[in-house]
Amino acid sequence: MLAQETFPLDKLIESITGGATRLTASLTTSLTDDLAKKIVNEAAPVTRNLVNEERNRLADAALQGLPFFVGGAFTAIGTMFLLPPGLRIGKAVGYAASTALLGFGAYSVLSKVSTKAPAQAAPAGPAQAPAPSPAPAAPSLPSLPSIDTAALKAEMSAKIVKDSEPFIRQLVQDERMRLGNALEAGIPFHIAAALSFVGTLFLVPAGMNFLKAAGYSAAATLAGIGFWRTFGEMRSAK
Repeated sequence: MLAQETFPLDKLIESITGGATRLTASLTTSLTDDLAKKIVNEAAPVTRNLVNEERNRLADAALQGLPFFVGGAFTAIGTMFLLPPGLRIGKAVGYAASTALLGFGAYSVLSKVSTKAPAQAAPAGPAQAPAPSPAPAAPSLPSLPSIDTAALKAEMSAKIVKDSEPFIRQLVQDERMRLGNALEAGIPFHIAAALSFVGTLFLVPAGMNFLKAAGYSAAATLAGIGFWRTFGEMRSAK
């Protein structure tokens, strides 16, 4: 009489558990890959918009205060060269007006920079679905392998950093190119302003106050135009 063969239940359970482990690892890897790419893709335009908004805010602040700085320079130059030395009250008023314009320009810049950007309203979430009815009790099965949440978080963080690196590099390169173009737009005017200043300083005689005032005013105007071009190029269309 043949001996009755026993069914290898332990090996079957071990095989099922091993397959579940491999399936869980595969699903976890696929899930973290897709989720990391989705997070980076959704965060990229938001990050770029925030960078554009902050850059525009700084450029707008500088452009807002620039006319006052140029006006303060004009007032100081006119007071220094066009008013007679004996007119003390007029010189005091002129220098006080120049200081007030420069101070108001600095205040307008700082107030614009320190103003907080308006917070954007968070998008409304989906409607909450009704709670499902309790499912009937399922038959007991062998326990499946649990997921290591700490390892999953570490893997997710590493993949988000890896997927976001190309976007960050491209963003830095775009900002560097924009800054370079902005500086190039203002360089010719700054060179002309420096030449005008140096020419007025060394080539115009000391007694010709009108020409001195005209030369220094031209230098201030050219420098103001250069800064205007630079900060204007720094802005981006909203």
